[in-house]
Amino acid sequence: MSLEKEQLWKQQGDLLTDIMNKWIAPCVTPLTASNEHSVKYKGTGTFVSVDDKIFVLTARHVADEHADDILFHGSDQPVKLPDQYIRAPGSLDSAILPIPAELWQGMEHEAQAIQFEWFAGKFDPFPQEMYFFRGYAGENAQYAFDINQTSATGYCTQINADFTDDTRFFYLLWRPSETEFTSGTSDEARENMKKEKADGFSGSLVWETGLSKAMAENRQWKAEDAKIVGQVVNWDQNNYQLVVRRIEDVNKWLLEEVRGRAEA
Repeated sequence: MSLEKEQLWKQQGDLLTDIMNKWIAPCVTPLTASNEHSVKYKGTGTFVSVDDKIFVLTARHVADEHADDILFHGSDQPVKLPDQYIRAPGSLDSAILPIPAELWQGMEHEAQAIQFEWFAGKFDPFPQEMYFFRGYAGENAQYAFDINQTSATGYCTQINADFTDDTRFFYLLWRPSETEFTSGTSDEARENMKKEKADGFSGSLVWETGLSKAMAENRQWKAEDAKIVGQVVNWDQNNYQLVVRRIEDVNKWLLEEVRGRAEA
């Protein structure tokens, strides 16, 4: 990539990160485990719509931590749905939490669900592509007076070229010392946002933005270029990366689970 094209790529990436942040913000929720004594942040969930049914999709190990409290965008009061997670079998670290229709439709909120059509059929990376995810890091969690004040963080990054992908996972660079704020980040967020630890991003969905492919084809990027290609399942601190499960495994289980229950 020429220096001129690299500079353009960075400029476009800056704008794209802000666009993706605003677009995905209503679709994600922090997942917390709470009792009368404490509230603990465990991970990130995404509202998804499959066959007109709404679910929170997250990692199974987050569900196993009794992260039953969700937060609808536009509300600061968590909703508890205890012991209702449906967990994937075997080694697939995924789980869904069904959202009752009466809750989704009857409660005042601004949350939105990602339609299943946005899920890619499989992870098929384009060279030097940019990837986006939005999640809730525990280091930015705040909860006081029964009000959830945690802030989500959106990131664009790339595949770790020094680490070989395999048939089930791919790996995204996570180097806090190299993190840069976008031009659209407010002064308040720059001052208060911590960006040292990835705890809490488990369950976040990863989007292949399609920016590099659009630039290679000499055309403008459009929203339809972005697709969900994976789910964050682990933070590999030793290799400065996030471990991401390829979306084809998640897709297969999700459809089988939702449609199987509908037929039962």
